[in-house]
Amino acid sequence: YVAVMAFLSACSPTTAPDPTLAGTYFLVAFNGHEVPHGVVADTAGTTTVTGGTLTLDAAGRFTEVTQQVVRYTPTVTARTGIEATTVTITRTGTWSARGDRIAFRLADGSGWDATRDVTDLRYATATQRFVWGRP
Repeated sequence: YVAVMAFLSACSPTTAPDPTLAGTYFLVAFNGHEVPHGVVADTAGTTTVTGGTLTLDAAGRFTEVTQQVVRYTPTVTARTGIEATTVTITRTGTWSARGDRIAFRLADGSGWDATRDVTDLRYATATQRFVWGRP
């Protein structure tokens, strides 16, 4: 029994940080369009994703930062005195890899899975698609 379990453990792929994936990736596409990309236009203005970085460290931690610019309509600007606002969204957590799949997990337990190829990481949420590339 012990020999069988040791054999199965040795043959099973493990999920762990892959040091070859560690490094910084840059947001190259959002929702199928190269960045910068206009995302939402409504009565308040237009939101454009302008860039981002995804950093994976060899210890299995990640930091994802995306930047957006909100440009307000003349009506909103006249009322508030603000023409545009830069918004930075940061998410941190852990990552692990198994084959061509990478699992990202936030502290609250939520997360998403990405796929990888030679230079890109790709993932999608219910409403957004991201492509991150290495230089």
